[in-house]
Amino acid sequence: MEVIFIFKRSQVATEYLVIVGLVLVLLIPLTILYAKYSAESSYAVTAAKVDSISNEIVAAANQVNVYGTDTQVKLRLSFPDGIQQLQFLNNEIIFTIRGKSGEVSEIVKVADINFQSGTYSQILPGSRDVIVKSLGTTVDVQFACKTSADCNLGQTCRNSICGST
Repeated sequence: MEVIFIFKRSQVATEYLVIVGLVLVLLIPLTILYAKYSAESSYAVTAAKVDSISNEIVAAANQVNVYGTDTQVKLRLSFPDGIQQLQFLNNEIIFTIRGKSGEVSEIVKVADINFQSGTYSQILPGSRDVIVKSLGTTVDVQFACKTSADCNLGQTCRNSICGST
């Protein structure tokens, strides 16, 4: 009788190991797929937010251009993580973004008026005030600040505006 009892215990243990093995065989690939797709969706969300931000800046630039010199608009924008560079060149806004996998892409929007040329590297993520001001023939885009910690790398806060050191 004891031999049958030991055999049943070993059979239960073997079945348990088989079930755990099958679960692991299914769980590991699913975890890898989840990590891959969540990184891709994070990149897509960043790109969509940057596209929305650039549309708002272009709309504000066109608006202050129509209203004339010294008109300004303050925008409250929420910048996502992953923005490597923001560049204003002629009448274009160029956002350079980097995904978690290292892919780099540019999102470019065109305004009706030229911007004051400028490059901002590594935009801090989070909610920021952006001032869009008409200078007559061009539009200037500046980041508002309270302290130098609110500014991007290489900039300090002077007169509530981030500027180069």
